[in-house]
Amino acid sequence: MSETGTPSPTSSRLRAGLLVACAVLSACTSAHTVKARQAERDGRLEAAWQSWAQRLAEAPGDSEATAGSRRTAEALVQREVASVGADVRAGRLFDALAAYARARRFLDPPAPAPPQGTTAGGAPGAGWSEWPASSADGGAAPRPPDSPALVDARRVLVAAIGERLDFFLSVGQPLSAGKLLTSLTPALQQAGLGDVVQARSKEVRAAGARRCLALAQVAHSPWLARVAERACAALGAPTPRVPFAPETRKDVRLDLSAVHGAGPSAADKLRDAARAAFARSGWHDPRSAGEVTGRVTATLDSRFTATPMDLTVSWTETETYSATEYQTETYQEPYTTTESYTYGCYSGSKYTTCTGTRTVTHYRSATRSVPKTVTKTRSVGRSTTIPAQKEQAAHRARVSCTLALPATARALELSWEDSSEKDGVSHEVTDPRAALTPQKSGVPTADDWEDRQARRLFDELSARLPRWWADSFCTPGVQPPEAAARCLLGGGDPRAYPEARLALARFLGEPPALVDELLQPVVPTTPETAAPRGDLSQTHAL
Repeated sequence: MSETGTPSPTSSRLRAGLLVACAVLSACTSAHTVKARQAERDGRLEAAWQSWAQRLAEAPGDSEATAGSRRTAEALVQREVASVGADVRAGRLFDALAAYARARRFLDPPAPAPPQGTTAGGAPGAGWSEWPASSADGGAAPRPPDSPALVDARRVLVAAIGERLDFFLSVGQPLSAGKLLTSLTPALQQAGLGDVVQARSKEVRAAGARRCLALAQVAHSPWLARVAERACAALGAPTPRVPFAPETRKDVRLDLSAVHGAGPSAADKLRDAARAAFARSGWHDPRSAGEVTGRVTATLDSRFTATPMDLTVSWTETETYSATEYQTETYQEPYTTTESYTYGCYSGSKYTTCTGTRTVTHYRSATRSVPKTVTKTRSVGRSTTIPAQKEQAAHRARVSCTLALPATARALELSWEDSSEKDGVSHEVTDPRAALTPQKSGVPTADDWEDRQARRLFDELSARLPRWWADSFCTPGVQPPEAAARCLLGGGDPRAYPEARLALARFLGEPPALVDELLQPVVPTTPETAAPRGDLSQTHAL
């Protein structure tokens, strides 16, 4: 400031610069910092942790963000570690693993996502009987946690899982142990505990191999050997030798000489349908010898006609046209009238006022009708004739099948009658004006009718063979393990024969619910066992 009290130019410029700098610093306060501070004050720790992380991403080394990130991460880890302990004490292992994974996320960098289409166990679509990959954490080595609380949580988790697995192994239930470990594997790997999976799977495999060796020494009968085979396959252990079962056959051989009134492919379709249904039943074993013999009698009558015709197709279009309309309008109409007026005049020599009349024109409002041309729309019907084909069909069928199944007192017999009458129109024309596209009548041809009867034979045999098995080989009440295995593996319902289910559970030393999974039918996937096509919407039940 000068001696006269007036600010100098230099001091004015300095003060203006300081004000601008203060304004810039205030405006540059990060929005993430503001959000993080507010979230911490509100107790929203995870939101604060995320905001501090975003601040560090835009300004690495920011001291306030570094301290805030560390502070919120430690608080979050403590919260999740407490959840781990509570879940473990309550026996909620999956919840405990999820809490541990969340705790790790606050200290460790996020792991890369697994390739699309794979499961946490490694192989696409791996079931409980398939073992996970041997690499820890799906192939990525996790960074060792640096939090003592997290180390304690890991120890508690591993001990709880080990205690559960050790219990199953101590009572001779490696299948239960394997299923538990496989179900926990995705959560374990997500929590960075893939090394636990690797170590414990080796123990379960070893226990399974010992159990299968013991089963092989006692499962000499045909059906118990099949139960042991499935159990060992689920454990990934060598399977025992399975002897021939006298109730099973390798294939089915049909006498089709009595199939009449159909095309040359009808007999083949019926034979393939019967073979496919047999291959899905308990009577089938590709390791067995011999064939089931049977006979199919069929009379198939199919009449299908296709007659050319002209099909008239109608539709409605909207067209525009011009029309004359009369509209009323207001105008000013002129009219005349007579009015008086005065004017100065002389009467002799005297000036006076005279009166006269004159005609004047006035205007008044009036209305009139005038013609006007307007544009309108109207609906117009259109039609065209297209070439088409009228199709008519009348089908009849009478089919019966007899199978002489092994070890049964009488043959399985089934029969049905079927009919269908239908007509319709087909064409191949496309016309956008009428929204017309090619259409099929849906009238079944002779080939369709054969497919339908083949599908009917497949469905009937697929339903009857398990029931025939249960009627032949399943008895209520307590029974030996071999009889129980034959009943349930061949198609008996475990709910209908609980004593047989318990007998197999005691034989394997596993819970009955797990035995139910081993008893699920194994359907082969060869082309010979594929279900035939065919619509059964008009067939009749036996």
